[in-house]
Amino acid sequence: MARERAFSDHQVVDAANALLVEGKNINGTSLRNKIGTGRPSALMAAYNKLKENGDILVPSVPDLSEQTIVHQELPPEVAEMMSIMLGDVERLIHQINDHAHYTVEQRLNKAIAEANERAASAAKREAESIQEQDKAFEQLEDAFEEINELREQLATSQQEINQLNTTLNVAHSETKAALDTIDERDVRLTELQEQMKVMQQQLNQAGSDKAKAQGQVELQRTQLSEQSEEFKVMSNNFSQLQKTQAKSENQIESLTNQLASLLQQTETQKTDNKQLQSQFDEEKSAHIRSQSRIETLNEEMDKKDKTLIETLASLNEAQKVSARLEGQLLQYQQSTNDKKND
Repeated sequence: MARERAFSDHQVVDAANALLVEGKNINGTSLRNKIGTGRPSALMAAYNKLKENGDILVPSVPDLSEQTIVHQELPPEVAEMMSIMLGDVERLIHQINDHAHYTVEQRLNKAIAEANERAASAAKREAESIQEQDKAFEQLEDAFEEINELREQLATSQQEINQLNTTLNVAHSETKAALDTIDERDVRLTELQEQMKVMQQQLNQAGSDKAKAQGQVELQRTQLSEQSEEFKVMSNNFSQLQKTQAKSENQIESLTNQLASLLQQTETQKTDNKQLQSQFDEEKSAHIRSQSRIETLNEEMDKKDKTLIETLASLNEAQKVSARLEGQLLQYQQSTNDKKND
């Protein structure tokens, strides 16, 4: 099937006229460069056909008319001298002309032979070039057709890509929303983990406080046990002091009775009375000191009892805080497990 021409006769005429105005040779390549499409051989064939039909007018070079020069007669002396000079010049010119004619003939023959060889080689190269150009331009036009088909396929592919991009954008939006939800859950989980760490620290602190409180309680118990032993010793001492006091009171009462009876005695017995009074005063001072020691021990026992009660209250409070923190930790762990299951 013959290929349809990619150019019009009007384009060939305009290109040929432009080349003539520019003073360039008209051939298939120059026409192709001006028009931008078509094979050089087809363009040259169309040019020759249009030229034969008279559609392309080749501008003619105007002929230059020669002016007739009127010769003037020379004076006799000048004519004689000219004849002599002309004879010498004629001989010289004939010699130069003969030598030049021989030289030019030799060079011309050589130049004609070389020109013929170059013309033959150029004609061969031109024919090969025209064939290669025709082949290249056919391949170029085939490539243009393939490019047009590829452009149509590209347009179809672009539409499909646009649809895929739309679908991808929707999926991207859904993915982004899902990621935002996951990020929110991660943030919440991080916050819960931080809260769990704080609660764990509080629980550890409470455990430490509980251990400290238990240590204090054990210390207080040890001290209480020691104080109980001291209290027992003091109780024993107190009992002994009470017994001593009772004995002293009995002795005082006996001495008082004796003093009452002795007061009636003579002055000779005053010395004995003074000794008895001195013993009485010493027994009374010892009784007062024992009484003061008992009161001091009672006050120390009261203080230690208050300290023990406060320590037990602190221990109970620490146990309550520890139980509350353990309950919160269990609730948090249960909530975390439920969220992970969700």
